[in-house]
Amino acid sequence: YQGMDLTLTGQALRTELVEKSSSKTLQRYGDAKTMLPYIDENPTKPGYMVGFYDGDDLSASWDGCWNREHVWACAHLRIEGKDVDVRPGESKRGIGTDLHNLHPSCTTSNGYHSDKMFGQNQEGRFYPNVNLGFPHKGQGDFRGDVARTVFYMYATYPDLRLVDDYTELSYLEMGSLKDLLEWNKLDPVDEYESRRNDRVFSYQGNRNPFIDYPTLAEALFA
Repeated sequence: YQGMDLTLTGQALRTELVEKSSSKTLQRYGDAKTMLPYIDENPTKPGYMVGFYDGDDLSASWDGCWNREHVWACAHLRIEGKDVDVRPGESKRGIGTDLHNLHPSCTTSNGYHSDKMFGQNQEGRFYPNVNLGFPHKGQGDFRGDVARTVFYMYATYPDLRLVDDYTELSYLEMGSLKDLLEWNKLDPVDEYESRRNDRVFSYQGNRNPFIDYPTLAEALFA
């Protein structure tokens, strides 16, 4: 963050963060199959990853039992146009392959999220702490991780919008901003999330500033 003014707020801060992330090296979508097992390695259980949303033990190999989950859903990443699906092919690099936004998730939890906005339990919203019952683990708090991932995407891709309710620009929007700001406080950064940030940096060359400086979220939306 050398040379950055982290005392800025609002749009000025967003502009600074967008510029800082512009030198990142996005990886091919197919490479995430081998990168995520390292990025999301379970520090207490070698050979497994921590499944996003539910804490499942996921095999640290591409076995078809887990997905490369887009936290900011692909349906709302259409920066090239409303009808242009950014869902990536295996050899593609782009907004849909940003490793900070990709997390390993079991197929069921991924399906529950689909392209819903995040929020408290209510129709049309997805609450990210999922308990699927045995043999799934249903452990862990993913609210802050979700919030800081979504904030990262907003502060990296200037066409995206964070809202409390979708508008006619829903293909660029995610939320709910109110809930995400609250979750950022209720579920603070832990050692696992910090290590993940380091490992994504080793591949992509940029960091999630909201993991390094969680209070930036309040400044960004001041």
